[in-house]
Amino acid sequence: MSQWNFALSMSLAVATSLLWLILAFFVLSASVFQGQSRSKKSFHTFLPFVAKSLALDLIVLAILAPIFFVLAAQAPFAFFPTSATFEAVTLFPLVFFAGATVILSTVFALFGTWLPATVHGINPLFSQAATRGIHTFWHSSFRIIAILIVWPLVSWGLNAATVSSAPVFMGGPSGVITLFMILVATLNYVTSAILVTLMMVALSENYSEGEGLLQAVTVTASQQ
Repeated sequence: MSQWNFALSMSLAVATSLLWLILAFFVLSASVFQGQSRSKKSFHTFLPFVAKSLALDLIVLAILAPIFFVLAAQAPFAFFPTSATFEAVTLFPLVFFAGATVILSTVFALFGTWLPATVHGINPLFSQAATRGIHTFWHSSFRIIAILIVWPLVSWGLNAATVSSAPVFMGGPSGVITLFMILVATLNYVTSAILVTLMMVALSENYSEGEGLLQAVTVTASQQ
């Protein structure tokens, strides 16, 4: 039974991830083309978009993993919660979340325009994304950090407001999916969809700004 539960959980995780990638692709396409007629070939960029999205995620994970294990070594309560103090339980996720926010925003500010460039089909190379990211790093990272900070605050606020009214929804026998559980899951999906949308719009803005700066640099260099 546990194997079936694990398989079901993995299947749901993969399906959910695919849905977020599809949403991200269409939001990014709409933001990049901004109502312009797009070529049918733009839909052929979905698989490269997915591959590059996973590559950026792997870069973030490769940086975060050693940080997580270093923090976990200093905070064994991550694996043995019963030995934790309240301060330690609060500090660990805050420190890790802060580090993850900085690293994620840095990676996507430097290389995130790789995704809209792939969808748009102009200057889609990783090296070109890095060049754009270097020229627009501060504006790009500010947009992404703002999203990554505001989004969990909104999400936690909505969940807290929902939990405060939990007794209204938690009637029924144990083990039955209650209206409260459905509401919490719906709120989580909605806030995640908002996060994906905001991130894709931010990457599109970063891409547009980066392309404009690079064109200006090219024109200036050609006039000299």
